[in-house]
Amino acid sequence: MNDASSQLEAIRASAIAEAEQCKNSMLVVTRLLDAYRGFAPAEREEADRVLAEWTLADEESRRYDALAVIRELRVTAAVPALRERDRRLDSESDPGAPFEQKKVRAVLDELEA
Repeated sequence: MNDASSQLEAIRASAIAEAEQCKNSMLVVTRLLDAYRGFAPAEREEADRVLAEWTLADEESRRYDALAVIRELRVTAAVPALRERDRRLDSESDPGAPFEQKKVRAVLDELEA
């Protein structure tokens, strides 16, 4: 795990704990956005890879955080992973899958426009 990857993981973990205490669900995304914006170009490339990986994670909240950051920052490097997530959602039976797929497709549309 390199520096940007380690930082994103640590920031997310810290923000989750703080968000639970202050009951601010958007704190995690805000902290991730701030961290990303502070990265040097090479760190941003690694952060892009991490965010793309998170879109394929089993953990729903991790996917949500990644999707929000990708959308806000227009992380086009995540397009292949988002396409893969869209394909996976086609075969998921989870009741939330259609809603997540709608979000994923909306982000793909924005990034590919």
